Amino acid sequence: MIPSVEDLKDFLEKNQAANFSQIARKFRISVITVSELIKPLERDNVVLVERVGQHKFVKLLEKSE
Repeated sequence: MIPSVEDLKDFLEKNQAANFSQIARKFRISVITVSELIKPLERDNVVLVERVGQHKFVKLLEKSE
């Protein structure tokens, strides 16, 4: 089952920086699907994707309201 945006945000709040593989394992989806889920969030500045070596880490950005 593909996670909702809220499920993904909740997971990232609990895990300060999770890599694509960790997200894929948690939700039982492929890394490609993780990439497709993250792209719109990255465009909207909800998450930041950092490449460290061959791993991509996703960090949830703080919202200033």
